[in-house]
Amino acid sequence: MGIERLPGAKKKLKATRKNRNQPFAVRLTPFGSETHLRIGTMNAECSGISIAESANGMIFFDYEQLLTRRKIGDGTSLIQVSEEDASNLQLMIEQEIARHPRLAKRKARRKQTNVEVKRLEHELEELHKHNQKLQRQLNNDAGTLIELQLAGIVPLGEKPPFPLKQIHQMKYGCDWLSIAFRRDTLHLFFIESNLSRNGKKPTLNKNEMRLRKAILEKKVITHYTHHWVDKDGKIRWD
Repeated sequence: MGIERLPGAKKKLKATRKNRNQPFAVRLTPFGSETHLRIGTMNAECSGISIAESANGMIFFDYEQLLTRRKIGDGTSLIQVSEEDASNLQLMIEQEIARHPRLAKRKARRKQTNVEVKRLEHELEELHKHNQKLQRQLNNDAGTLIELQLAGIVPLGEKPPFPLKQIHQMKYGCDWLSIAFRRDTLHLFFIESNLSRNGKKPTLNKNEMRLRKAILEKKVITHYTHHWVDKDGKIRWD
């Protein structure tokens, strides 16, 4: 885009510009002063300004880019700019750093700090993975303990309020189902097993609460389906 990005100064710049590929000196004039202070360099594309004797810069964006910014919290926003503009400004700032040894040393120290930060982030990530692994192991151990208790291998502590002869593991709504006849009446015991590590009563998830509510409110309809295949291979349901 070049000087098209500066419509107010476009005509004057065209009249005075001798080489289209040369950058611009950026100057500031304090109010009421005739002194012009050079504060940085604008690239030939007018897309970015590197601030003199610093590792700072400014990048060009238009009004539409400002309107489409995305707020990310903490009073900050993301504004989309082209990768070409960002790369050009980065090159300008690196050239400015190279011209000033003091900035180069500061950048080297900052680079070392960034390396240390990345190392610590990597260690934190590894610790998080290890913690997740231990948590899965604890959950597996808890499930194994409950299975051993229901199988009668490990003492339950107290006599359970359901028979232990016909217990089936469930995949939805609860963990176990105990089936028993008392005379001619069929009794179904839906069992949810949890382990409390903080001494408090464990809470139920949404599906577990829904199952418990339906049973307690007697909103249960029992269905029995016989599924079989006859001698001709035909599937039948009754």
